[in-house]
Amino acid sequence: MSLEIKKLKISYPGKVVFNNIDISIKEKKINCLLGVSGIGKTTLLNAICGLIPVESGDISDFKNKSFSFIFQEPRILKWNTVYGNINFVLKSIASKKEAEKIIKPAATLKIAEGSRLKKLVNAIEIHR
Repeated sequence: MSLEIKKLKISYPGKVVFNNIDISIKEKKINCLLGVSGIGKTTLLNAICGLIPVESGDISDFKNKSFSFIFQEPRILKWNTVYGNINFVLKSIASKKEAEKIIKPAATLKIAEGSRLKKLVNAIEIHR
């Protein structure tokens, strides 16, 4: 089974991002969107997830699917704590009790200096 995008058109004022494109994405396979900055990769993902409207075309078989994004730059709520940022994501996919089970142990972890996790936590704290 494939996830299908047919005759998709998306544009912003003064700029057509996609015009009449077709894409077939195989399920249970690794898929990659690759392109230069500004080509429409994030716009396509946002449309697939229903975060932005499409002008025309069909995005089918994406309902009842789970999606995750990994951005190149830190995408955090700068005004929130590390705990708050993690909880923001968890509250949409887990009950409050389940989220606490995940977050509480993380708060007591000793994070090694120089580790990727420590760098991420530091980046979050700097952006606050």
